[in-house]
Amino acid sequence: MTTYPCPKGHDSTDPVWCSECSTRIAAAALAPAASAGGEICPTPGCGTPRDGRSRFCENCRYDFELGKAYAGDGAVTLAPVELPPVSVAPPSPVAALDTRRWEVVISVDPADWEQDPESPAPIGEPERVFPLDLAEHLIGRRSSHPEFYPTIVPDERDHGVSRRHAVLIRQPNGSYAVKELGSTNGTKLNGKPLAPGVLTPVAAGDFLSLPFWTRVTIRTQS
Repeated sequence: MTTYPCPKGHDSTDPVWCSECSTRIAAAALAPAASAGGEICPTPGCGTPRDGRSRFCENCRYDFELGKAYAGDGAVTLAPVELPPVSVAPPSPVAALDTRRWEVVISVDPADWEQDPESPAPIGEPERVFPLDLAEHLIGRRSSHPEFYPTIVPDERDHGVSRRHAVLIRQPNGSYAVKELGSTNGTKLNGKPLAPGVLTPVAAGDFLSLPFWTRVTIRTQS
């Protein structure tokens, strides 16, 4: 243990005030007394005597055995580790946003279905246009049921059309897809039957055939 000589002859453990008698230690006596071995820490600004055979200076941790400044007990220097390059997958392509304005045209076309003698196709009926400006458009006959509110209504004389026949649904990119809702007589897309409950994309120029003579043509506004 490092001690400091008190003017009254005590060995003080405190460098400023004697730990035995509380007398102030003179400035000249602040340099710690050397241990019996007489070895002094060579670190600039330290000069603390070595305590017995202690390996390290108790003030600055100078290593007396290695003759160098303290580098930490058991310090280990690790070699730099080279990490393998990180492979980053390219982002998935984003579908282009379809900003076109869509609409459907209702017309009479009995070509895709066997005709019902009790509901013959009318002749000379004008086309009717419905804009697609909602997220969903129900295709079907008018109904008094509050949950059945079709926005695309074929000719009421075509009794082959169900009240909930099919629905056109806007997709995230702005285009549309059609879903057959399990109608009584079915729906065809470009002449091919649609499976109920399956969402199928549609493009401008595609047409839906509803029995017995209703055609719904999807197109974009010019």
